[in-house]
Formats: sequence, C-alpha cells, structure tokens
Amino acid sequence: MGVRLMLALIAAAAAMGMSRAAVAPPRTSLADAVAAEEALGEGRVRLAETVARRARARAGSRDDILVARLLRVEIAAAVESDDTGATPRLREELRASEPRRPASVERALDAVLDMHVAMHHERRGGPSAMAEASRVVELTAALDDAAVAPLAPGMCRAGAYVARHGSEAGVRAVARGTRLASARAVDTAKCLVAAGDLARGDKQLDAAAGHYDAALAVLGSRAALRERREIWFSKARLAEERGDAREAFACAKKAAFAVDELLARETDLDAREALLTGTLGYYGSAERLGLDAGDDAEAIAIAEHGKGRALAAVLAGTSTLAATMESHALRAPTAALGFEGAAALRRLATTLRNDEAAVAYTLLPADRDGKLFVAIGVVTPEAISAVRVPRPPSLTSDVRELRRAVERNDGDAATSLGKKLHAVLLAPVESRLRGKTRLLVSPHLSLHGLPWAALHDGERPVIAARAVARVPPLVLPRPEPRRASDAPARWVSVFDAARDGVLPLPALAALGDRVDAAVTPVVALRGREATADRLAAALESADALVFGGHAHYEPRDPLRSALLLAASDLRADRVITLARPLEAVVLVGCETGRQWDERPSYGDETIGLPRAFLAAGARSVVGSLWPIVDRDAEDFVHAVSFDDVVRDAPGAIARAQACLAEGRCAARGVVTWASFVVDAR
Repeated sequence: MGVRLMLALIAAAAAMGMSRAAVAPPRTSLADAVAAEEALGEGRVRLAETVARRARARAGSRDDILVARLLRVEIAAAVESDDTGATPRLREELRASEPRRPASVERALDAVLDMHVAMHHERRGGPSAMAEASRVVELTAALDDAAVAPLAPGMCRAGAYVARHGSEAGVRAVARGTRLASARAVDTAKCLVAAGDLARGDKQLDAAAGHYDAALAVLGSRAALRERREIWFSKARLAEERGDAREAFACAKKAAFAVDELLARETDLDAREALLTGTLGYYGSAERLGLDAGDDAEAIAIAEHGKGRALAAVLAGTSTLAATMESHALRAPTAALGFEGAAALRRLATTLRNDEAAVAYTLLPADRDGKLFVAIGVVTPEAISAVRVPRPPSLTSDVRELRRAVERNDGDAATSLGKKLHAVLLAPVESRLRGKTRLLVSPHLSLHGLPWAALHDGERPVIAARAVARVPPLVLPRPEPRRASDAPARWVSVFDAARDGVLPLPALAALGDRVDAAVTPVVALRGREATADRLAAALESADALVFGGHAHYEPRDPLRSALLLAASDLRADRVITLARPLEAVVLVGCETGRQWDERPSYGDETIGLPRAFLAAGARSVVGSLWPIVDRDAEDFVHAVSFDDVVRDAPGAIARAQACLAEGRCAARGVVTWASFVVDAR
C-alpha cells in the first residue's frame, strides 16, 4: 500500500541526524503514527483518521516531523472519504508545519501520498495514476540509499506500475527497492512480487518463479494475507503463461482463499469495503482459469463462493447485526461460509425441480490477451456445465439502455435491446435449458439491474415461456418449505403510510382496499397507523406482506434502504433482524427491487430490501427495479394472483407479466410489467 511506504520516516531522519526525539521525547508516540499509517494502508479510513487526529492533538509544538507524518494520513483519509472541505485546510497545515527534512525527501513523501490517492481512485474507475507513479520513480531516484530505504516498497510499487508501460526507470526502481527493502518482511515480499511480475513480463519465467517463491519464503509463518493473495495470484498468472491450466487454477484458488480469510477477520467497515471493491476479481479470475482447466463445476463454485463471501461481508456490515448472523444461511458470518466446491452445486441440483435450472453469471476479468467474456454456469438436476461467451463492449450500456427504454415505456426500443441481450445471456445455453420453465439466476455486476422479464427471444418476451427469479449465490443452501401448502396464508397489508413532508399516494390507498379483499389480511395498516414498530410487530405472526407506498434505495449504504412509513422508516438493517421468516413479500414501491449501486467493481454484492427480506428468511420478494407511478403499480397488482404468489412467486409474477405483455390484462405498455422482478431462495 502506497501510504505505508512513507513509514519508518523517523528512522530515516535519525540516520540523517535530523530526528529531534533524542533531544526531547515526543508527546505522542511513534507507535501512534505507525498505527495510523498501517490502518490507512489496510483501507481502515475512519480508524486511520481518528488515530492520526488524536495523536496530532497530543503532539507537542516541536514534534514537527511527527505532526507532518500524521497530517499526511489525515489528508489521505479525507480524500478517500470524499471530504473535500477538509483537504485544503489539512494541506495548508502540512505546509505550515515545516518539518526539518531535506526538501527532496519531503517531495518524495508527498509524491508517495499522491500516488496512493491516485491509485485509490483509479481502482474505482478514475483516471490513470501514471503521472503520480512516474513522479515517485523520478524523485526517489535522486535520493541516496539511506533516505530512500523507508520508501522502498513505494518505489517498488511505482516502478512496477510504470515499467508495465515500458519504462526502464521503473525497472531500475523495482530492482533498487528490492535491494533496500530489508527492514520488514512484508515490504521485502512486496518488492519481490514486483520484481517477479516484471520478470514475467519479460518472459523470464524461471526468474519470476524464483522471485515469487522467495517472497513466500520471506513471509514464512506470518499471516500477511494481502501479500500472500498477491503472490498466489501472480503465481497463477505465471502458471497460465507456462500453459499449466490446472496449476494456474490451484494457485488462483489459494489467492481467493486469502481473500476469504481477510473478509472473515476484518471487522472495520472501511477496510471491508476496500476489500469488497476487488473481491470478485480474484474469484472471477479463478473461475476463468478453472474453465481453462476443464473443471466446470469447481470453476462455477469458486465464483459463486466469492459472491457469497462478499454478500456475507455486507450483511455483517454493522455491529448490531452480529448477534443475528448465526440463525440463517444467507446471513451467515463470513467465517462460516466454508468452501465446498462442486459439492455445493451437486447439493443444489438435488433440490431443483425437473423444470428448474439455476444459472450463474460472472463478468470475467480480462484474460492474458485482454479479451473479456461472460461465464454462464448452468445447474440442472441432470448436469452441471458452463460456457464462456465473448462479452460485448456495450453489455453494461445495453443493460442501462434497456432499463431506460422500459422506464420511458418505449416498447420498440425495449424489444430491440431485449433481443440483443437475450443473444448474449440466454441463447448460448438454450440447449442446456430445454424443458426448463423456471430459471433461478445468480447475477453479477450490471446484471443485478437487468429487467429479466424484458429479454426477448425474437418471437416473444422470455416471461411468456419461462419464469425468472434472481437468487443469492448458488452455493448457499435453499430453505425447506415451512408452511403446509393447503393452509391459508396470514397476510399483513400496508398501504399509503401518512408522513409529514412525504407526498400521499391516494391511488395506492384505494388499491389497498382491493388487495385486502383478495388476501383478507390479519393486520391492515393505513395512514398514520402504518409505523415501523407496528409493522414489525404484525409480521411476528404473519406469513406474507404486501406493501404499497414510498420506498428508498441507498446505494452508498444499502443496509439503510427502507420502506418509508409513518413517523419512521423500516430499514434493511432492521428487516434482517425480523424474527419470523415470511413466505412471500410483495413491495409495490419505488426501487424496492434494486440491489446494485453500479460501482465499477467485481465486489458487487451490495444489498437492498430484497436481499434483506431473504436474509430474514423470506422465500420470495417482489419489487420494482426503479421508480414507478401509481397507475402502473395498479395495473400490475390487478394482474397478480396473491394466493399463487405464496405458493410460487416466480410463476405467479411471470403469469401476471405475460398477461400484461400480451394485452390480456389492462396495461399501459412495457413499463407496467417489465419494471418488476422476483428475488427468491
């Protein structure tokens, strides 16, 4: 991590005869600065900022070197948390602190900090960090060994970055950094990995293998999970270049298992989020290599396991949920999500009906030729298999455009885009889906936001022939039915909760009366009676919920997504703690089916209200992918058989959507039926 590479500055200053610690002990310890920098390097942004701020408050006026060091941590933390107001002020304080070091060392430290921040933003889809990395290489090249030794890992990281673009200076920086990085084993390992990556790029494969093995040897018995992850990932790439697909897959799985341990051990929310940003990149790469090795079932399983890891980490995202995580497979803590491999998929196959297929999607990272593919895994009672399909550059934008076409009720555009996406996502596995009228889809990235009902085979929408439901990762077990099929469901209905400052929805209030006539609810909440507490209490003795009203999806913190009720909200983090599992949940409200925030990341398993209800034990959740208007919600609800929703939500919703699409039920176009999606277990 770049900011870590500013570490040991006091030691370097002492070597140059400039440390004042020997004259007057600092009022705050060096351990505070190290702890703050380590936390920042691990992605613990809030912890790093807190430690640095408190340590700086305790520091004396003469501790200029230590103050500057802590200020750098605060600046990086402010940038990473998008606190644009604090950054200029902190930079001004840094300039005013005037630590007594050579200007060349100061510039190098600033460059390493800038590189760290730039690489952070590049990982999230921002511009290239080439300028910042090049500056680190340039400035460290001008320093003597004593001054640059504490910056050796940063020099290695910058050198490896620019060397990939043909820079000989970058190659020299890696070689020098590797020679100087002897103070800490993890720093030495990082430089050895960088040297190995460069050797591999030069086709010196034996030399690369030696560097990677040396890095593992240096780490010895240390956990160093992040470093081990990178070593095994590099070894996987090396094995791939040598043409050993099985060895490449084995190494890639070890890299993924290091991610497993990181997620299992991490309790800091910032660090977990930093890990999730690239989590599925490791699992996706392992899947690609597993497919190369011809092990379809194990390849599908490793990618689905990665989705499960990421989902569990998000569901464990607040300390208040810790006590509830043990009681249900979907909300299991990351430590409990053991890797069963193909055995988990074979277990799933035994639970599928003869007319069901589970379909797993992964948007694979680029292969060594830079090509992109979609991996489509298919699990049926008869077989487990996978195919790779070239990923069109427009896939994500096509999904987005299909959404827009449905939202603006443009049937022609929706049909055209639905055909285009069907050709990529379903047509390649059509031969494996013969006789399957129910598809349980495990999505990835933008596919979480796809209106699956609008896919079109060229003759008709997919829901005319198949019911489609999104499901959690396939390695998670399916629950057993909990209610006798002939017992009437006990419904709770909530419509048009009255709340100050929130627009009332009188059409939905009238719709609620018609729904009540169909389901005969045990509890019906309206207006100011529809509070979060009353709803939670009513659900303790219910089997199903139908909600009509305002809702909100929070992309930055999906556990704060909520149904807007009188006086307060029923948030996703509270939904997860509901004691009684529900058979069916129908949410007629804006974004109640949304569960992806469109981050450019492989760690896409954010959640919304659907996953929250599933985590609480619900078997199915119906919701809208985007904002809807009253009249479209009314047409959709009129087409739905609520008795059938309890017995078979995917089938019931598909029949309602087909009825609307074919004009047999009143409908105002594609927006009426394609806006809704089913999530199921």
